[in-house]
Amino acid sequence: RPPRLYDLTGLQKDMSRMYGMTAARTLAALQHLYELKLATYPRTDSRYITHDDLETLTALLESGRLAQGFVTREGIPGHPRPELAVNDAKVAGHTAILPTMQLDAGKLEGLDDDERKVMTRIVRRMWEAVGDDHVHIVTEVKARLSDDTDREFSSRSDETVSAGWKAVETGHGPEPEDEETANPAGGRNVIPSNLMEGGVIRPVGKVTVEEGETRPPKPFTEATLLAAMEHASRCVEDKNLKAALDDDESHSGGIGTPATRADTIEKLVRSKLVERKGRQLHATTEGERLTDVVEPRLKDVLLTARMEQALSDVEHGKRGPSEVMDMFHREALRIPADATANLKADAVTRTANTDAQDWG
Repeated sequence: RPPRLYDLTGLQKDMSRMYGMTAARTLAALQHLYELKLATYPRTDSRYITHDDLETLTALLESGRLAQGFVTREGIPGHPRPELAVNDAKVAGHTAILPTMQLDAGKLEGLDDDERKVMTRIVRRMWEAVGDDHVHIVTEVKARLSDDTDREFSSRSDETVSAGWKAVETGHGPEPEDEETANPAGGRNVIPSNLMEGGVIRPVGKVTVEEGETRPPKPFTEATLLAAMEHASRCVEDKNLKAALDDDESHSGGIGTPATRADTIEKLVRSKLVERKGRQLHATTEGERLTDVVEPRLKDVLLTARMEQALSDVEHGKRGPSEVMDMFHREALRIPADATANLKADAVTRTANTDAQDWG
């Protein structure tokens, strides 16, 4: 199926994956495009439009101005389906990010490189979201050696039948190959179509079996960290707390909001708790020391989930605002005492504090 339109986080993830742009750079470029009236409101967490916006989207698609210079002829759907982008129930405030009627290929010339890339990606996502389905055949083969019934070997191939919406993005193509379908010798694995279930495969050369170890998770990139923040509820087992963290009707799901996640990452970098190495994000020594002294409950996403649940209770009249504010106040007051209790002599270097402040 085609992807949904962009919210801010989705756009930031793709710009990081495709161009190595930080979330802050993407937001800055999008903000200027909004001020130029070339793109709609940037700080949105919706990936749909309402029925009231359907006429505008249809006009954008039918005008043809947002095809030339943005999308190749092969990438334009023969029968675009703007209705796929409509879901009134999923739009709580601002709608998904779209180009405006003032944009055309000529306007791109006056933009800087970041703005041009962001604007082009927004237009292409618009075409992708209303495009044809991507049709492909995924084949998986499982086999066992004739004298070994315990260990199973598998291979997988993925062949495109019809590119559909994936034909829109010509510069970078579809998502990167996963390691299961990639062929180390180059190209992709293709499983023969005449391979039948229950068949016997005769070796055509010397066969060897090598044992290996699974690789540790790769360091975060900006795109994968944004995704982890957005879907933080995956780390929560309690169904009620998971639902409170996922609830996007009255707040953005996950940790932070589309408007604050980029700034959170930048603050960590500016504070030298995280450093960029190419496209990857790595904790610095200072960052590792900080996680050593922080009370475990403050590092657990459950804390955010409980706070969101408390706010939801206020919204639905189950708890009073003063009660919840008092609870948050007590949580804040515990932080210095918890940090002192967890302090390890080898984790931090004590320095004289000449600018102490009372936060009580």
